Amino acid sequence: MLESDGLAFSMYNETQPEEEVSALFQVWLNERLSPTLLPYATELISNLLELIANQQALLSEQLDAHLNTLYQMEVERLRYVIASYLRCRLAKIEAYWIYWLKDETLLSPEERVYLGRYAKCKAKAFEGSVLKHLPAGLAELPTDELVAQPKTDAHVICRVLEEVGTVRVHRDMTADLQKNDIYVLRFRLAEELLHLNKVALI
Repeated sequence: MLESDGLAFSMYNETQPEEEVSALFQVWLNERLSPTLLPYATELISNLLELIANQQALLSEQLDAHLNTLYQMEVERLRYVIASYLRCRLAKIEAYWIYWLKDETLLSPEERVYLGRYAKCKAKAFEGSVLKHLPAGLAELPTDELVAQPKTDAHVICRVLEEVGTVRVHRDMTADLQKNDIYVLRFRLAEELLHLNKVALI
């Protein structure tokens, strides 16, 4: 697994916020392991893209070829993680595109534009291949009851980042979530704690 120590950046620039680099890796893992979209990390991604651009500009000033190679590797590593994070989100948008059309609150502005274009293409293709062959009363996109939705009842593995206390994990079962404990929970039970950064997916 890729490490998240931000070593090369901290060597190159002591003011580099290593916390943001570490946060990126956790945001990436959370998104990959979550069955649904999580809130888009707007500020974090924006800050790191700006950092990458600045570091790339500074690379040309680095005289030591060996260090220059290390810094370039770190830049490429962060680019890869950000790209993987965005691809993961787009895959979820495409998988449940009708569902997200009804609630775009978790999408970034760019993702909303992508969803709109993707939905138009899918609707046009669906109409041409299926709907036009159906009776008039059936020639429409699926209703809310038939729309595929993210499987929020899926189980996820969580590491507790800070003491949470007693929470109900099942109809007749509670658990005392202490820092560094690891639990298997249904995602819908862990979702709020995840948004509050009290747990992380592993």
